[in-house]
Amino acid sequence: MKVIPVQARSDNWMYLGETAVVDPYDAPKIDQAAKDHGANVSCAVTPEADVSQVTRLITTHHHFDHSGGNEAFLHPGIKVYAGSDKAPGANEIVKDGDEFDIGDIHVKTRSAFMSRTRRPASVVSSPETRSSSPAVAASSREMHDALTKLGKLPEDTLVFNGHEYTMGSAKFGHHIEPHNEAIKRLMENAQASDCTTGKSTIGDEKQWNVFMRLDTPEAQWDPVKVMQGLRDLKNEF
Repeated sequence: MKVIPVQARSDNWMYLGETAVVDPYDAPKIDQAAKDHGANVSCAVTPEADVSQVTRLITTHHHFDHSGGNEAFLHPGIKVYAGSDKAPGANEIVKDGDEFDIGDIHVKTRSAFMSRTRRPASVVSSPETRSSSPAVAASSREMHDALTKLGKLPEDTLVFNGHEYTMGSAKFGHHIEPHNEAIKRLMENAQASDCTTGKSTIGDEKQWNVFMRLDTPEAQWDPVKVMQGLRDLKNEF
């Protein structure tokens, strides 16, 4: 399977897989990206639409900037995976531990309570582990538990973030850990490319994501209290 990131708005990412679309906020953009890459995918907002070519949508959560294009792809045979029925067209509600196949990829869902939406995460679509959004952030306990769970995935698991907050988060990480060489590499990567998604692993995140480094020797305090303190600092940064 080839995973194609497609930018939506200023900081959202959508993903195009074999016959599946992750978070299809901008349907025309997905349609064009599919054509650019030779994929046979169309949506209902284009004149030559053949929506039956899209067999699956994966909606990480119901917010409009992630699910706003769902309805353009709906047809009787499509499966729309989501964590709740609030996502438009959702007909396959997934929870922690659920599994399904997309092409040659076997997807295992992991609940990651990173926001009030209780969004699911999987090895092909993970939540924004590089940032904490002050508008939708979960409690510090939930956030710590979610990132701890993601941190137990295999080190070589690729990370596909839902938002492009990499540079801002790297600068914040450098502010917290100015001598962390991994964070310096992350800043260089973000400066070199506007698209960082799919180019790092869980192992990388554990080196440069300060929210996933609370159990390291550098953070010898209650990790939940450290999580709260980091979030407060990030929101003011």
